[in-house]
Formats: sequence, structure tokens, C-alpha cells
Amino acid sequence: MKSLRLCVAWLCLAFSAAASGQSLGPVLLGSAGAQAENSSAGSLYWSVGEPATATYSQNAAMLTQGFHQVFVTVSTAVESPAELLTEVRAFPNPSTDRLYIHSETPVQIRLLHLHGIEVFASAQPDHHHELKTAALPAGLYLLEARDPETRRFKTFKIVITH
Repeated sequence: MKSLRLCVAWLCLAFSAAASGQSLGPVLLGSAGAQAENSSAGSLYWSVGEPATATYSQNAAMLTQGFHQVFVTVSTAVESPAELLTEVRAFPNPSTDRLYIHSETPVQIRLLHLHGIEVFASAQPDHHHELKTAALPAGLYLLEARDPETRRFKTFKIVITH
């Protein structure tokens, strides 16, 4: 009984010292990673090779186990729909052997795999493009059509099947 009281007292002392004497902010604890800090934009911490295994969220709180998480809000600038390139068509979608892109204005096109790998990029702007997709692996791709003069663009989700 005496040893149990001593153990409980020791745990209470250790817990109170740990709770009041230390604080751990959102910093990188892994061995493979880095950080970048900017006084106006904030800080960014990242690590390599830690897959997310489980996430629990309730209201605004989120707990992710196995992945480095910092409470950061990322904002990106998005052009208004009025500034998007609307007169571009890409067909057929899904595509098996060829993909056609037609536009009222000359556009440059890029085809990207979802892993971010650029599969095709046009050298010159044109009204009509034809991509041979038969040699590409089946999957989901992103097609970007961009007017080089006005910088307006349109993005398509392209499915390639065989």
C-alpha cells in the first residue's frame, strides 16, 4: 500500500512538472525535413516519409496520427470565373487514342499526370490541337489550355482509357 501511494505521488509530481514547466509548439520533430520562416507569411515545417495513418476531428480541433500537422491556413489567389478561358473544348472525354482541343483564340496546352509530371506541352499557340493518347497509360490527367497574351486559362479533367 505504501509503494502504491509513493508511485501515485511520483506520477502526480512528474505530471504537474511536465504540464507547467514545458511547452511544445508546432515544430518539426522528425529527422528528415526542414523549415522556412517569413515574418509576413508565417512559417512552414515539412518532413519526408511519414504517411498519414489516422485522423480524428471534432469541431475545429484535428488530431492526425503519423503525420506532421501544424495549424496553418493556406490561402491561394483564384481568378474570378469572368477571367477564365471559356471558349475551349476538349473531346472526346474519356479518350482512348486521340484527344482534340478546339479554341476560338490560339492557346497553348499542357497535359499533366496527376502526379504532377508534364506529359505534353505545345510549343506554339494554336486554335486546334490533337494529342495522341494511345501510348499514354490509362488514368486521370489534367489538361490546361492557356491564352499566352491574356494569361486566361481553363483546366479540364481528362480520363484516358484503353
